Amino acid sequence: MKLRAYQARDVDRLRAALRSSRKVLYVAPTGSGKTVLFAHIARGAAAKGKRVLVLLHRIELVRQTVAKLAELGVTAGLLTAGATRGLDAGVVVAAVQTLDRRRPELGRIDLTVVDEAHHAVAPTWQRVLARFEDAHVLGVTATPARLDGRGLGDVFDALVLGPEVGELMEQGFLARARSFARPGAGKDLKAIRTHAGDYDRKALAALMLRLPVTDAAVADYKARGAGRAAFVFAVNRAHVEVVAKAFATAGVPAAALDGTASPRERETVLAKFRDGELKVLVSCELLTEGFDAPEAGVAILLRPTRSLALHRQMIGRVLRPKADGGAALLLDYSDNLLTHGLPDLAVKWSLEGRVGAKKKGRRAGECKVCPSCEAVVARATRRCPECGRVFWQPSSKSVIGAQPGELVELDRRRLDRLRRMHCHGVERAPHTFEDLKAFATARGYRPGWLYHAARDLGIEIPKGERTAPTREPPTRATKVGRVRRRASSRGRTSPRAS
Repeated sequence: MKLRAYQARDVDRLRAALRSSRKVLYVAPTGSGKTVLFAHIARGAAAKGKRVLVLLHRIELVRQTVAKLAELGVTAGLLTAGATRGLDAGVVVAAVQTLDRRRPELGRIDLTVVDEAHHAVAPTWQRVLARFEDAHVLGVTATPARLDGRGLGDVFDALVLGPEVGELMEQGFLARARSFARPGAGKDLKAIRTHAGDYDRKALAALMLRLPVTDAAVADYKARGAGRAAFVFAVNRAHVEVVAKAFATAGVPAAALDGTASPRERETVLAKFRDGELKVLVSCELLTEGFDAPEAGVAILLRPTRSLALHRQMIGRVLRPKADGGAALLLDYSDNLLTHGLPDLAVKWSLEGRVGAKKKGRRAGECKVCPSCEAVVARATRRCPECGRVFWQPSSKSVIGAQPGELVELDRRRLDRLRRMHCHGVERAPHTFEDLKAFATARGYRPGWLYHAARDLGIEIPKGERTAPTREPPTRATKVGRVRRRASSRGRTSPRAS
């Protein structure tokens, strides 16, 4: 199995990091091939006579990891609730719950690999890691943060960052995404209490069942994604059942799947989904981690969340490359895309959590919805990539590109750019004063803006139009009076006023 260029690079970086640090965390997007990467590291360590323990928390992940190791020529030991074999092998793959409950004797462990390492802060994981305290630890995850946004610095002491989602999309290792949204929970979420860093699931499910988003999701799927395999992310078991029934009633083969299903039931449903017998799989907190289904091309978000990590896990399920080279489809009814950003938003991570989440008082990566086609785009986007609508253009100051007080020549290029300004409520460029006035009204500009914009564009201002500010600038005496009044209200005399 040949490594991709970035995987080979990161394997070398991780080996170097493990030589200088005992606990290293590796971060790379969902679908980037983290299992292949740590399988190569495990094989290399076993070839040198070292023993490796791979910890996972779901039976599906255990099976996938054993299969990847087998492709690399490594016969791994196995420890799960239903199977135990080869516990003296060079590489042992174990379900963390089974290992914690049975506590078998595994002997010396030199390297412990923790998949989905954002779970490593949980008591079960901590107890297991404490049993092998002399081993080096390699954690891998797509989202190195807890549900409340805090980092993993108390578990790991070094961080290695892999490629970003946008980089992998450019290289064809992840599918590009088309994102659409309809009004979701919105301001109603403010009334939902939080628990453990996220919305209370019972109250959240009641809200999502009350809102008219389920029927909208079914209609939009049939209009935009009919025939494509889709994951629907719901809130809880009751919500899952209602949504699955809505799809089935509309003639879409769908099934509900949640954490209460037995391993055999899950395997049966997933097999039908992979074979195409089921087109829609509705789940809650089950398919967000480590489930490989490249055929899934649509993600329907009916589960609002405050967690960037959970949001990334959900949309990451459908970003694997498609056989036809097409794009993934994201349909959002939860406002998650508007809150957490588009899939290719570059997120700066650290062991303290997310870095750079806010910029100038606004959440980094904040998005908006095109009023014509419901496409979700970055806030700074000027032309909708789906329908071509122009819904933003820069103001005259940003087009001219001058600093305050700087004198610049307004050439034809700048004037043409000014004349092409559009915004919501303005159907044509401002060539007359009435056009310019409509533009200012739609944008909420004050009357003074009209004077400067008309002057820059060479548009004549009709007589009687109030454009420039009427208030005169304050004089020296006015300023002194203000200082005296402020000092008097505080019960003291200002030195400046005296």
